[in-house]
Amino acid sequence: MEKENKKIRDKARKERNEVVRQLVAFIRKRDRRVQAHRKRLEEQNAEKVKRFEELRKQQKLEQA
Repeated sequence: MEKENKKIRDKARKERNEVVRQLVAFIRKRDRRVQAHRKRLEEQNAEKVKRFEELRKQQKLEQA
């Protein structure tokens, strides 16, 4: 009987933890601070790509 109760408690704990994880993910997506951080990262990545492309063009022109 104790084993059965332990199984039930463990299963309930896992389900509860999963619900909490989903709630945290839901809230995090809508947090303005997280959105602002994500936007900054995207802008930085776009700037890196732009610099890389310009560098490649410059190198091609120098080689030609």
